[in-house]
Amino acid sequence: MAPILPRVCAYFRGFSQIFLTQNALSGLLIVCAMALSSWQLAALAMLGNAVQLALAAALHVDGASRGLMGYNGALVGAAAAASGAPLHIAAALTAAGAAAVIPLQQVFDRVPRIPAVTAPFCIVAGLLFGPLGNLWETTPPVASSQLMTGLTSGLFDGFSEVVLADGIVPGLIILAALCVASVQVGGFALLGSALGLALAWAAHLDVVPVSTGMFNYSAVLTAIAVGTVLWPRAGWAARLTGAATGVVLTLCIQWAMSGLPVPTYTWPFVITAWIFALLPTPAEVKRG
Repeated sequence: MAPILPRVCAYFRGFSQIFLTQNALSGLLIVCAMALSSWQLAALAMLGNAVQLALAAALHVDGASRGLMGYNGALVGAAAAASGAPLHIAAALTAAGAAAVIPLQQVFDRVPRIPAVTAPFCIVAGLLFGPLGNLWETTPPVASSQLMTGLTSGLFDGFSEVVLADGIVPGLIILAALCVASVQVGGFALLGSALGLALAWAAHLDVVPVSTGMFNYSAVLTAIAVGTVLWPRAGWAARLTGAATGVVLTLCIQWAMSGLPVPTYTWPFVITAWIFALLPTPAEVKRG
């Protein structure tokens, strides 16, 4: 039994790596949240994770044990579920996409200061499901016109929509999963969702569109990235300011991409993370 446990842990770490953490229990909770939203969503995400992890292990690709060779495949599976394709077609596209993200991640890993994050998923899923977007009927996210219900839904759907799930309870479970990995990760994620929601509400002056979480899910990832990954040694004031600035930039990029004929997915977060990764950190500025 001993050799099985590390593999199981590596597998569930893949789900936690979607949110830039490395914790098997967090990953398991994220899967549970996805299953609560849709069993097809969870099943296809699990398939994508398994395919990417198995192929990466067979090819002796670095990072498999840390979950780094599973999260993009899992997101491809989630996108396949969200596309509305019949299950057998979605499964085939998931397997193909999960295999395709491996060489893309390896390419990004060779680029100095440019993290792969979810870029391989965005590229592969965009190529797979962008041209096929009109073939199948998709289910729109649940929205609310009630002020408090809509804002609550928007806040926690910001977590759910990262994995293309829907619902307040799945979002709460994902937030709990992030706090299991690190209270700081959970705190910055909550900051990103709340600030992204507030800015989107101020821009739209209507609670219905923001109640879906579609305007703040990338902001969740951006706040985590700046606050805990890219600027981990900066002071609290710098990290909070950086995370807030990143959220604003993320929403601007998301708005700019809204008219493009390609799926947005998590591109706003990816582009923002690249910009911050190329900038000098507060510690580097202080030394300079």
